[in-house]
Amino acid sequence: MITVGTTTHFAVQYDETITSNGQQLGQGLLQTCEGDYATLRDIFGGVDPPAPIRVTVDNGAGGAENRHDIIHDGDAGQGAAGDFDYLRNAFVAELAELFMYAQNRKWNPGDSKGEALSRVLGGFLYPGGQQPGFTVHQWVDNLPDGLNPSEDQPTGPEGLEDWITKVDGNDTRAKSIGCGVAFIHYLHYQLGFPFSQIVGTSGDTLEDVCQALTGTSGAFQPFADLVRATYPAGHPSGLNASSKFPDSDVLFRYLTGALVKVWEGEFALGPRITLTCFGSAGLACCRLRGGTPAKLAGTHTPSPAPAPDGVLQSPQ
Repeated sequence: MITVGTTTHFAVQYDETITSNGQQLGQGLLQTCEGDYATLRDIFGGVDPPAPIRVTVDNGAGGAENRHDIIHDGDAGQGAAGDFDYLRNAFVAELAELFMYAQNRKWNPGDSKGEALSRVLGGFLYPGGQQPGFTVHQWVDNLPDGLNPSEDQPTGPEGLEDWITKVDGNDTRAKSIGCGVAFIHYLHYQLGFPFSQIVGTSGDTLEDVCQALTGTSGAFQPFADLVRATYPAGHPSGLNASSKFPDSDVLFRYLTGALVKVWEGEFALGPRITLTCFGSAGLACCRLRGGTPAKLAGTHTPSPAPAPDGVLQSPQ
């Protein structure tokens, strides 16, 4: 192994027999690794994995850790001429798993819930670095699982596997991980919870995490309704495994909607603009039709109250 350099928390290296551009990759990682560490440390509540962490960079896809070191951090064959997003995305995902061990809050890197969190955080810092495999589009389009075809699960009327109320005990099934990635983004981008609050919430399932955060149960259905409002069942989503845009793993950055405290139904917010709400009184998910899509933050109670037909006429 050739050591490229060291920092406060890392020693970056490569195997010269299999990675000819290891120096360039290692230098690319050394530029950002401490900043990424600080960001994850804040998200995980100030815990620290044991240091130094040895990071081995290479040209493979994805990454791997052994509970202490990152033994494989791949650039997906992109080479040093790129922006290093693939390398850094994989690094953050594996580093997040080391933080999970240090935090010890029921985020297990070996199951679909923990693997989903690691992919979310990699995409949060480097959204252009999504590596092929285990991505949200496979769940949204309900594609056959190429690695584990015998483990495909029944779906409800929305045609989506539910990995919110249960956890897949391994980290290799595309749809269980993709569902988890989409749901954690839903908690953050639609429901407005900071990643630090999501990560700091213990729960055996993502349903448990959501219930602890919101005080309500039954998270899967409004989540699935929002997905299908944007990507109808039976129609290819157009999301994919390799292109940076649209990026399958950051699906919910591009969906409109939010947690809104309103009545069920449709509300006219202005000429040709309608707010369609899913769920019951209390917490609901909403989506704009017409006008300019925009995220609605926090909670909101329409005023004046809606007419009996469920339509709120905004001032003209």
